[in-house]
Amino acid sequence: MSEIKASDVLKALDHTLLKPEAGEADYRSFVAAIMGIPVASVCIPPNRVAQGQAFFQGETKICTVIGFPNGYSTPAVKAFEARKAVEDGADEVDMVLCLGNVIVHDAQSVTDEVRAVREAVPDAVLKVIIESGALTEAQIRWLCDILPSCGPNFLKTSTGFNFPGASLAAVRLMREALPAQIGIKASGGIRTLDEAMAYLAAGATRIGASSLLKACLN
Repeated sequence: MSEIKASDVLKALDHTLLKPEAGEADYRSFVAAIMGIPVASVCIPPNRVAQGQAFFQGETKICTVIGFPNGYSTPAVKAFEARKAVEDGADEVDMVLCLGNVIVHDAQSVTDEVRAVREAVPDAVLKVIIESGALTEAQIRWLCDILPSCGPNFLKTSTGFNFPGASLAAVRLMREALPAQIGIKASGGIRTLDEAMAYLAAGATRIGASSLLKACLN
């Protein structure tokens, strides 16, 4: 494998602002810092997507979050939320699974909600957040077995809000268990360039983080 560089992290970065307390000034500063920089996407809340589209005018992909951060919403609500986000200008949606259904291995409920969102936004990039920090290895493998047939483009480790975030062990396990065409987004607690490089080396193809941009550009 060739050496992973800061530019590789930048190209894989979903530069994120999801703090619930963030206000207008925070978003304007966020946009000003990222304009013209070739990240994979910016990840912002659904209520900021239309504003983001107006700012970026298609120059930067817009990612948003669905059922975030607890995953409690019904499949119909998640599907509606995803559809509205795409109508507002989102290119990518990161949906949170209902963790309770995962813990009890309710395959029907888990796959139904992913299919509902996939059908609602057939052309968007879909990432499914599994909260790997709350799961056993067996539960992670189970999700890697049942979810690819539902149409996601990526599985994502974590919301970064409720449970331990990404781990190298989880990413390696996911890469081993998933088909090659399914990407992996490592997110939650990745704060340094060295950590991000390690996740890419472990098999991640996207990095979700809020504090890596400056390090990638230095």
